[in-house]
Amino acid sequence: MGKPRKVSLGSKRAKRVALATPQRKTSTERGYNNRWRKARATFLAREPLCRISVLSGRPVAAQVVDHLYPHCGLSEVFWETGLWLPVTKAWHDEVKQSIECRGEAALDDLAIRLGYDTLAMKRPELIDEWREAYAVWRLDRKGGWGQSLGRGAPKPPP
Repeated sequence: MGKPRKVSLGSKRAKRVALATPQRKTSTERGYNNRWRKARATFLAREPLCRISVLSGRPVAAQVVDHLYPHCGLSEVFWETGLWLPVTKAWHDEVKQSIECRGEAALDDLAIRLGYDTLAMKRPELIDEWREAYAVWRLDRKGGWGQSLGRGAPKPPP
């Protein structure tokens, strides 16, 4: 994987420095292992319909268990089943990606519209750590590095 690089967040919390790896980890390294596959299958058996399609009045089968809030490598957020969302692959890959890039307020709005508690309401003890990890995650996705999307874009300066 290579040596992690230090990246400034460039906000009011600019004094904080986060580690960003030069390449995206594998799905197994990100937590999508056998334990996840079993939990995903159990969840979809219990909630087989896409929550978005049910709200639109045209229910279809869910294919993906989405983390309502990107877990950004935080195990506590990854395994918070109260924030898992059954959705179609198309909705996850298109609509949800754009919502995630719009920020925490957009994610909170989605959570509330779907009848979920926000991350800050559900796990207040994690919110500061998640916000820091999310800032790095968004920088990675929006900053042109392309690492989260597996593209060979330029790396940030050391």
